[in-house]
Amino acid sequence: MRDWVRDHAPLPPEEAVNLIRKIADAIAYCHEHNVIHRDLKPENILITPGGEPIIIDFGLALTKGAHRVTYSNLSNAAGTPEYMAPEQVDGQRGDQRTDLYALGIMFYELLTGQPPFTGDSPMAIMAQHTRAPIPRLDRARPGLSPQLAAIVARCLQRNPDDRYPDLRAFIAALDHPETADVSILDKGTGAASAVPFWRTQTATVLGTIALVIVVVIVLAFASQALHAR
Repeated sequence: MRDWVRDHAPLPPEEAVNLIRKIADAIAYCHEHNVIHRDLKPENILITPGGEPIIIDFGLALTKGAHRVTYSNLSNAAGTPEYMAPEQVDGQRGDQRTDLYALGIMFYELLTGQPPFTGDSPMAIMAQHTRAPIPRLDRARPGLSPQLAAIVARCLQRNPDDRYPDLRAFIAALDHPETADVSILDKGTGAASAVPFWRTQTATVLGTIALVIVVVIVLAFASQALHAR
């Protein structure tokens, strides 16, 4: 699918919806059989000559109970930076809403020709997923309906609870875009969706380390004062 996206994107909305719906239906089937892919990206989807997607490479997949199926690269960062959900960046295993996030990234890419978050390095891209403003699709590609932009925006929310609860709900939204809540475009994209550094997990870790250092220094001075008496 990578070559296909390069050659065809940005797609007309109807074509993008048709393709992403087929992928979502296949992933929904996996979820209903207790398998979460966790590494959805164009490289892991084959497009047949008839335009049918085939999902491959379940090397990062999890089964029910969050047991890893296979995973050769023993790392906490499971996934591909451009398509990693924020919870994966934070080291969590994720669930079916993690696959939904990756689908939202690919949906955005099909409609604009590039993923919403890019950077000069994997770390920079992952930081974009956790902190950067979520781009508004109908501004990235003028002419798209706000309803379609709202569907994509809901997929890309940082908190999994703010996304669609499952792939069937996402498919229902694709089938009935008129029901989309467009208010998410104001409250869940752009500046309203940016995360200040002090609210990030990195800031929390650094703050904790700094606090520990301060405590150690205070205890050291206290111990010296006691010995000096």
